[in-house]
Order: sequence, then structure tokens, then C-alpha cells
Amino acid sequence: SNRMYTMILNKMRADLFDLMVANLGDGQVTAEEARLIAAFVNVQTGRSDFSHLKGMPVLGHLATLEQHSHLVNVLLFAPRYVASRLQYLAAPVTLPFRGGLKANWRAKRAIYKQIGRTYLGIGTVLGALAATASMFLDDDDWEIELDPTSSDFLKFRIGDTRLDFLAGLQQVFVTSARMALGRQKSSVTGKVTKYGEGFPKRTRATELLRFGRTKLAPVPGYIWTALNDWTDVTGQKQNKLPLLGWRVHPAIGTTANLFAPLSVRDVSETMTEQGIPMGTAMSMMAILGVGMNTYGPKTQYRSGTAAERKEQFK
Repeated sequence: SNRMYTMILNKMRADLFDLMVANLGDGQVTAEEARLIAAFVNVQTGRSDFSHLKGMPVLGHLATLEQHSHLVNVLLFAPRYVASRLQYLAAPVTLPFRGGLKANWRAKRAIYKQIGRTYLGIGTVLGALAATASMFLDDDDWEIELDPTSSDFLKFRIGDTRLDFLAGLQQVFVTSARMALGRQKSSVTGKVTKYGEGFPKRTRATELLRFGRTKLAPVPGYIWTALNDWTDVTGQKQNKLPLLGWRVHPAIGTTANLFAPLSVRDVSETMTEQGIPMGTAMSMMAILGVGMNTYGPKTQYRSGTAAERKEQFK
């Protein structure tokens, strides 16, 4: 399955490169234009290459990470993918400086058009979902969050299930917005908290720490959870066996979840929350690449014990 995935992804990258070159007009590019387009295609499809940052203002220092990427893989889960999301969001600002402000603008215009098509496509999908939901669902049953400091930003929510069509861009954008605005909105309660207020206090430092925690590789993440009294990155104790739902000690639940594919866990939770027809439709989208997770008061109540339900109701 890994080889098949790699083959299909490389074929997609090659086709996207050929398409962008063909759209330039005469289908001929210089070596510098080819490198510029190739670097963008890699970033757009989730494979960052730090070497091309060499010589750029400020970001040039990151080029040395390319020589030590194998070490970064031990600590972080898919570090090239995480870096590519940062680079893609920053591309509209950094692109003019690639190779000089006056160079390769034919290729740069093609890249700007491709970025525009991506965001237009996301907007079209969300707009179509909103139009469909408004016809068939009650207003209280669905939502598209527009606050950039909420972890639900630009996700399509039905009940307690969220669908994310932004291919990893959303999490990076939300963290950046929180850092810039100094506040965050709870995706469960809707409460807005300014950094430095409330208890426990949240600050920009804690937000960066939380973001870094979500990107840890499985083993470092497991160690962090164990040291944090078996409380995971979402603030919950994994005291249930995946799929089976049997209650166990958090240490056993956390260990078991290391071996349960994320897609399987998400599908199981969504099926329980949404039922078979809706859950099947959402699960098909998740298998095809749409981010999906289910959490919230309804899910918590349905999966809780009698004592936990009583406490939640109280």
C-alpha cells in the first residue's frame, strides 16, 4: 500500500508539473522556471524541500534542515508535510522574492493562478455543502465556523462531526491567527478566551507548545501523554479500547490506540454519532482524503457512564 500511494502521488506531481508548464503558453521553460514550478508542486502536494530557501531573507537559515531531515523524522510526524503547509500559506508573500523580484514572473503568475484555483475550489465545496444543508437540515444541526481562532474554522460541522477540506492548511492558519490576535474560541462551548486571562491561563507560548505537541511522532507523543498523567493532546484520557469501546485503564487505552489506524477510529466514532446512512457518506469522504473527527457534548453523553452523564447534565 505504501508503494502504491507513493506511485500515485508521484504521478500526480508529474502531471501537475506538466499541466502548469503547458499553461505557460509555448510549453517551454527555462531551468530556473522549472525549478520554481517543481518546488511549488512539491509544497502543494505535501513534500517540503528546505534547500530552495537558501539565500532567502530570514528563512534562509532553515535550508540547513534539509541535511538533517532524517533526524527530524524521529521527533515529528511527517515534518515535510507540516513544513509544506506553512510554506504554502506563506507562498503568496514569499513567492516574489524567489530568484529575485524581477525574475521568472511568467512562472510566478502561473503559481499564483494555481493557488487561486485551490482556494476557489475549497470555497465552492463549502458553498455547495452550505446550500445543501440549508435545504435538508435544521439550522442548529450544521455550521461553518468563520472565526479564524476556532479549531473549527472553515470546517463543515454536522452535529458533533467535523469535515475538513483544507488538506492540513487549516491547523496552521488557526495557530497563526491565534498568535496574531491573542485569543482563541472553543469549538465546543463557543467561548472566546483572551490570552493571559482565565484559569488555566493560555498564552502564545502555550499555544505554540500545544501545536508542537500535535505534530509529535507516535512514540514521543506517547511518552508525553504518559508523563502528562495519561492525558492526550485533546485534554482527554483514552480510557476506552478503540472500536470495542471497553473501558480500561488510560495506560492500556493509550497503548492500544497506537496500533489503531486513525481513519478506522474516526469512522467508528462517526458511525456511532451520525448513524449508518450519514456515517457511511462521511466515511467515504474521509477515506478519500477529507479530514474527519467527532467530539462534543452529544458524543460525550452517548459514550459516558451513568455517573459521567449525571455529572455532565449537572
